[in-house]
Amino acid sequence: MLRPPSGNAASGRAGTADAGGRKKPTVPFLSVEDLGSDPVTAKILGVDIRPSKYNDITVKLAVRGRSYFLGMKDNNPNYEVLFNGLGPDENKWMGQEILMGLEFNDFYEKQFITVFEAPAKGEKRKREK
Repeated sequence: MLRPPSGNAASGRAGTADAGGRKKPTVPFLSVEDLGSDPVTAKILGVDIRPSKYNDITVKLAVRGRSYFLGMKDNNPNYEVLFNGLGPDENKWMGQEILMGLEFNDFYEKQFITVFEAPAKGEKRKREK
C-alpha cells in the first residue's frame, strides 16, 4: 500500500547518466528527450514501492511501444496526480493508462515530465493552460 504524497516540490526526474562506467539499463528511465510536444497515453506495466536512494516509487511504463521507468519521490507532483487519480493500492495501478507529456517551467526555463491525467480520460490531446 502506498503512502500519501508528502507535499509539493519542484517537478523533476531521476538522472539517467551512467556513473562509474556502468552499462545503461535495458529499460531506461524516461527523460524529456523521450517525449514530444504533444501529450501521450502511457500504460502502467508495474510499480515498485521499495524506496531507493533516488526514488520512493518507480513506475514501469509503456510509452509508444517502449518500456521506461519513471522514478519519483513522494513529494513529486506527478506522484500526487497518480496517487489521487489511481488510489493508494499500487496493485490497482497495473494496466491503467495515464496522460503525460512535457510542461515548461518558467522559473527553471526547461521542460519537465508531467502526468496530466490519471487515469487518462480521453484521446491524446494538448493540455489546456
